[in-house]
Amino acid sequence: MTQSICKIMLLLLAGSFACSSSRGQSCPDQAESVAVVRFVDAEAKAGIPLYAEQLPGLREAVISLTTRGLASALNADVPPVEFYRVVPASYELRGSKVVREAVQLDNGSEWIVAVNCQKARKLLLEGSREPLAAFNEMIKDLNLHVADAETALGVFDFFLQVTRGSRLRWGVVSDEMKLESVALDDFRLRFPETKRKAAFSAWWAGVPIAVRKALAPPKAAPLRNGFNLEYFSYSEGIVSAQSLTMSVDGTVAQGKPRILSSR
Repeated sequence: MTQSICKIMLLLLAGSFACSSSRGQSCPDQAESVAVVRFVDAEAKAGIPLYAEQLPGLREAVISLTTRGLASALNADVPPVEFYRVVPASYELRGSKVVREAVQLDNGSEWIVAVNCQKARKLLLEGSREPLAAFNEMIKDLNLHVADAETALGVFDFFLQVTRGSRLRWGVVSDEMKLESVALDDFRLRFPETKRKAAFSAWWAGVPIAVRKALAPPKAAPLRNGFNLEYFSYSEGIVSAQSLTMSVDGTVAQGKPRILSSR
């Protein structure tokens, strides 16, 4: 049996699987992948074949954040959280055969799930109706201490990774060239080839010079019990100034965006 068929069969197995409760020990990869797929299907009402893959990069990011500032990370506890990315699958198993579904799927669909291996709890982050609340519930388990602006910016980037997805994270703009690059990519995807260049040129001409010059990388300013983060973002022709408050434990609250330039 090929490796790809094995992966597909894993998606469709029934039953639930518990994580190991030992701190620092990973969940069983294959069994937990099946449970994660079933969790997303129930939470998001996907109704389509799904595939889950573990994201070791996010786990490494969490380890980096939790050990930052320690004199030595050698004896630090490993956070009991694993991360999975869930996307639509091209195949599903019917009886004993693997078949290709002839349906139109939203190729942009993606979900990020955090699995707490101590508490056998799953939280839907990206793709959730309330990703901020899920993020805060997850971050409390990590026992973070956000003591400086550098750590706050690290938590902020992690927040974007697990709740906003790669496309919205890419939409954080730090200067005029990044804005132009992000907008060009957006217009290329949203407009037909015959119209995209003219549409972009008209939009770009309407972005005030003052707005372009005001763009800057995200920054964190200290507050009494945390930090205030300010950043600029682009989405479908709208440039806005955004803010986020972060407590010393890493929990966040979204501020009200201020639109600087619209379509």
